[in-house]
Amino acid sequence: MKKTLAKNQATSGCFSKGKAAGAGSVCTASDLVAGSRKGEYGEVIARHLELAGNKHSAAHMYVAAAKVAHGRYLFERAYDLYRKAMENLDESEAGLILEALHEMGNMAQARAKMDIALECFNRMLQVSWKCVCRSKGAAALSKIGRIHRQQGDFRAARAFLERSLGLFTQAADKRGVASTKDDLGTINFLQGNYEPALQLYNEALNLRLEMRDERGVALSYEHIGQIERANGNYDEAEKRSRDALEIRRKINDEEGMISALNLMGIIAFERGVREAAISIWKEALEHAVKISNLRMMESDQREAVEAAADWGSKAAAAAAKARELRAAGNTAEADRFENLARVALKRQIDFEGQGKDLSASIAQQAAVVEKLKTGLNTMAGKLE
Repeated sequence: MKKTLAKNQATSGCFSKGKAAGAGSVCTASDLVAGSRKGEYGEVIARHLELAGNKHSAAHMYVAAAKVAHGRYLFERAYDLYRKAMENLDESEAGLILEALHEMGNMAQARAKMDIALECFNRMLQVSWKCVCRSKGAAALSKIGRIHRQQGDFRAARAFLERSLGLFTQAADKRGVASTKDDLGTINFLQGNYEPALQLYNEALNLRLEMRDERGVALSYEHIGQIERANGNYDEAEKRSRDALEIRRKINDEEGMISALNLMGIIAFERGVREAAISIWKEALEHAVKISNLRMMESDQREAVEAAADWGSKAAAAAAKARELRAAGNTAEADRFENLARVALKRQIDFEGQGKDLSASIAQQAAVVEKLKTGLNTMAGKLE
């Protein structure tokens, strides 16, 4: 709870100086939170910077807060924070605008809001043309292509991805070229064209090996393993998936571990080694629970409840002080404390609302995890 108390102290320090203090109170709040921890309190600081008219700094703090939310898998919150950053940016800050639009599209896509994601990536494409940034334009085209692929429109997906590949090639962006070849390979794989898919996957792998891109190499191994599995070459498929898993563990890529383990489980299941498949999938589930935002959400929910109680105490104390001052005939000071009481009460209500929203999300996610565990245990029981 130290971070909640620190945040409350920072915001209390700003409020205690009143509106006239303006930018000075913002600087005090920002100074109280140093280094990487600023991202955790970024939204609070950004609000005060915004009120003080410092839109540039507010935008940067909103982005810092959005990155923290993204790291906690709070995609909707991250999207809203990036949107607030956009509202405080002008056209001269093209780099940050492109970053925000890219991440907003990612967050929308993660929440299956494809129309919003497409809107973000199309805006990103327009901005990239204006600032003549080929790599960013290529990235936007790639994202649009992936959405069309996800929706089953392979013709549109291929068209966007081929345009993306051309721009990445012109920009000499090897990482982008490898990623797009990988995406084009996946379209061929989904259409059952395994030979051209394997060729594209191997081309992407060679580029990634050349760049020593371990995460990319692991992904290529996994994709090649999928091709080998589809062709019935289970030994080679298992080797590739194990190679991918080894790299994922080396670089501590939890999401990648889940993907590699899932493929290994499918291979074991199709080979008839079902007990091994169940064991592998259980390990994948353990990783999924580990990286889920369930524990983080529970921590945030507890902090929200405690913060609401803390702000409630502040509101009561400020209101009592206002009554005392008004009885003594000090109207100006009484008005100031009444204003502080209203601010504290609003913060209390905000935190109470956050606590209720998080409680509902926690219950929903816990139910999903339990359902997965029950399904695996049921399958294991049938095999005994």
